[in-house]
Amino acid sequence: MQFYRWQGYRCAYEQQGESADVPALLLIHPVGVGLSSRFWQPFLEQWQQAEPPNPVYMPDLLGCGASVKPRAAYHPEDWAAQLKFFIDTVVQQPVILVIQGALLPVGIRLAAMTAEVKGLILSGPPNWSLMTEPTPSWQQRVNWNLFDSPIGQAFYQYARRRQFLRSFSQRQLFEKPADVSDSWLSMLQAGAEEPASRHAVFSFLAGFWRQDYEGAIAATQQPTLVLMGQEASSISRSAQPETPEQRLQVYLDHFPCSEGEIIAGRNVMPYETPDSFVAAIAPFIEKISSGTSFDIGTPNELLDEASDEPSDEVPDPQAEALDAPNGQSDGPAEANGTESPADDESNGQSNHQPDLQSGNQADHPPNDESDNEEIVDSAS
Repeated sequence: MQFYRWQGYRCAYEQQGESADVPALLLIHPVGVGLSSRFWQPFLEQWQQAEPPNPVYMPDLLGCGASVKPRAAYHPEDWAAQLKFFIDTVVQQPVILVIQGALLPVGIRLAAMTAEVKGLILSGPPNWSLMTEPTPSWQQRVNWNLFDSPIGQAFYQYARRRQFLRSFSQRQLFEKPADVSDSWLSMLQAGAEEPASRHAVFSFLAGFWRQDYEGAIAATQQPTLVLMGQEASSISRSAQPETPEQRLQVYLDHFPCSEGEIIAGRNVMPYETPDSFVAAIAPFIEKISSGTSFDIGTPNELLDEASDEPSDEVPDPQAEALDAPNGQSDGPAEANGTESPADDESNGQSNHQPDLQSGNQADHPPNDESDNEEIVDSAS
């Protein structure tokens, strides 16, 4: 594990491979109970077997993994700003983003911030309505204030139990219950052991990531590969049921330069079916690395295969409790649930200016570094 400092915060990352004349892969992990860059280990092992020339970078987002975990309300713009700094100062070469699930907003914001992003790979992006129907700012604040309380601490303590993690993973994340391994559960438990890890999870659950990204997506000119699991489901309780083919087609219709594929797995393919995932992304990465132009179009076979019948899946009432692999943020506003500034989607960029040092104070007390030590039992 290596470290760098961003806005005074110590942030962690891992690197595999050395700089080369081809873009690096920048892996953006999901946010959830116990999740961090370790999520990518099965993918990385499979990827290395092919001996590709592209180096791989796996950063821990602020509030996750081995990065520091200030008591703050994290927004996509903050994590995007962190990763832009990471690209500029550590990676120092063009990148292809590999984005898991509902961290897609981070990738969208990052792609609009720097020309160093040469392509995007979306692994199981969320239901389209979650990307276009914002959570009202007042609701975000109410949610955050509830989570940032003893009630939230108790909830986090419950959600990080092995029994809950196993049940949720089997019901919402993996295609095959038997694939919910002891190593997966141990990874989540270890990652959630530190009470301060709850702040990033609660930022997601509070809805800070829920904005209208349709304009930003339409402005995304980088080649984009969309991968959907053959048993993909939604962790949202309110999203309309849909088939994997229908969800994929919506993304292909809205990303200007996109192609897509249905592969084995459900919602966490880089972990549950890394062989299928690597096989699907390798040609796309090779095309970008070699400078091959993209002949992008809407695959007619997807239109033919997409079913008009809704899925029989019944949304689960606890579905959003674990993470964002499928599944907004004013900036980590230091533990305050501050209102998210309005976005200007006309050019695909947000007006939000993250300020982690000031915290954009509102309803909550300023960040206190001692918080990590004082709260012994935080509930997830």
